[in-house]
Amino acid sequence: MEAVVGVDHPLSLGYRLLVITDSKFADQGISLTTIEIEAYLDGLKCEGLHAVFDNRRLLVISIYGRELPLHRVIELIVHEVVHLVDWMFERCAFSKVDTELRAYTMDWIVGKIIHRFPVIMDLK
Repeated sequence: MEAVVGVDHPLSLGYRLLVITDSKFADQGISLTTIEIEAYLDGLKCEGLHAVFDNRRLLVISIYGRELPLHRVIELIVHEVVHLVDWMFERCAFSKVDTELRAYTMDWIVGKIIHRFPVIMDLK
């Protein structure tokens, strides 16, 4: 599975981010089968989640639901990235996080993710 966000940019704060999905809109680099996603979720019934692995250095966002409409996939991406950015900032011991830093980080991560959904990139 390819990292969507690597540690090569300051906004990554040293974290790697994987996105896994069974969405029909995603490219092959982040796609798993529905059975693989269900095994990963281990019985959880949710459309999206974020998780932390590998001694808190590997972050994963999962979007589950092959037939979810495109607008719902976009909503879930943004929703999960909000949780992810909050988690990252809480662990970085920043004395102050203003809305601009949060917005830039959200913008950057959401942008990295939607580039893995060609149908979104093709919208005019």
